[in-house]
Amino acid sequence: MATTEPVILGVDAGTTACKVVVADSDARILGIGSGAYPVQTPRPGWAEQDAGAVWDGVVRALRAALDASGVAAGRVRALSFSGALHSLLPVDADVRPLSGALIWADTRSAAAARNLRARIDATALYRRTGCPLQAMYPLAKLLWLRDHRPDIFAAARRWLSLKDYLIYRLTGRVLTEPSIASGAGCLDIGALAWDAEALALAGVAPAQLPEIRPSATQIPILPGVAAEIGLPDDAVIVLGGSDGALANIGAGAVAPGCAALTVGTSGAVRFVAARDGAAGTVSAHTFTHPQEKTWCYLAPGGDYLVGGAINNGGLVLNWYHDVFGAVEDEQRAAEALAPGADGLIFLPFLTGERCPNWNADAR
Repeated sequence: MATTEPVILGVDAGTTACKVVVADSDARILGIGSGAYPVQTPRPGWAEQDAGAVWDGVVRALRAALDASGVAAGRVRALSFSGALHSLLPVDADVRPLSGALIWADTRSAAAARNLRARIDATALYRRTGCPLQAMYPLAKLLWLRDHRPDIFAAARRWLSLKDYLIYRLTGRVLTEPSIASGAGCLDIGALAWDAEALALAGVAPAQLPEIRPSATQIPILPGVAAEIGLPDDAVIVLGGSDGALANIGAGAVAPGCAALTVGTSGAVRFVAARDGAAGTVSAHTFTHPQEKTWCYLAPGGDYLVGGAINNGGLVLNWYHDVFGAVEDEQRAAEALAPGADGLIFLPFLTGERCPNWNADAR
């Protein structure tokens, strides 16, 4: 392979760590790196992340992947991003964080979501946005911050996801793309525009949210940032997509009737459904559930991403490790037990639960 052949970096900013792969034009992986960062849980039901710590983890992962690959940094042509859904970060006029980012596992807004459901046609909102009115979604988080942290709410000039913030740090542009935006509970996924009713309920203006651009949009990296990380000035950022949508694409689970199951910190099962059919655009209503048991987001390219998720996947192993010790030893011991573990039952509701029953207070 010629030493001048260009490479791309795939960047996945997950819940507990950033993972980066270096790949050549034939999609061969040349190196992998990671950078961990914490989730802060100052109170039961709260789950926040420091945006600066996430940024530092991304930078460490990028450098580690390049070091592992042995690839000269000058060969990097593009970085494309995958990011976790449903985070909410308030920033000031200079795009400096005003608090930690409330992530998907934060359930403090459960009461706010229930109160709003009692006052509006929540089903109609769900059918437009694809997001049930529940604590996980940034719409409910906005309501909580408005009512409980009016100082932060008033000072916020923009509201971003953590992925949007990383894109800003790299490019100086406040942008998002449909797959992340559709997980906010504030996007009309049929019109691909911020939903007027949702924003009015939250007291947020459209100008306070990022501009929505296609997932394949390329933005030049800021020269100073490129130098800091060790990348060439002509490298570009590709907006990319949500971790869930890109997991399906990466697994090849995009054909009709094909679903993908992924388990990370949380877990989800999803399938991709065509938005444009022989008879024209297919309504998102086709893929919403009559009892709001599931969600319907957008995938890069505009198709629908339909599925359900649980809050407590690999998170349970992290919890066990922190409380009891080495998970691996216990897993080996468990292999010797008969199915059913002599009647022992563990309900893994460490951060409430999502689909299908949406109970943020489950414990």
